[in-house]
Amino acid sequence: MTRDDEPAGEFEGSLHHVVDLEGSFTQISVEGEQRGRTVRETLRSWGMAATVRIETDTGEIASETTVPIDLTVIDENGTPVRDWNGHVRVTVEGDARILPYTDAGEVLIARGEGRTYLQLGRTEGQVTIRATADALEPAMMAISPLS
Repeated sequence: MTRDDEPAGEFEGSLHHVVDLEGSFTQISVEGEQRGRTVRETLRSWGMAATVRIETDTGEIASETTVPIDLTVIDENGTPVRDWNGHVRVTVEGDARILPYTDAGEVLIARGEGRTYLQLGRTEGQVTIRATADALEPAMMAISPLS
């Protein structure tokens, strides 16, 4: 493990370790081997929460499908804010509906991340997803399903 490119410790055995993050850091990186493959993970320091990043990793999206929508609370530099926990309100315009986890149309966010699902209708045309939360800039993403 390195902390700001300086060695910060070595671990053996378990894939889960508790690391004291007190004090400032720019980045903490961990590298190891799992089942004969090198694995890496990096944690970057973050600033104040600014907005929500909306993403889907499904590539081309077909009508009448349900796709995952990932929400990440980010700072002004686009870094995930790992200590942000709360609710993000998600709405959709177009022939689709959001499948939120609460009756109020909210997605639960833990450690800066959350997921909901978008159920697309039959009609072609753009679908716009909006995410809002108190004290954060609203975010939106538009997709155009293929028929």
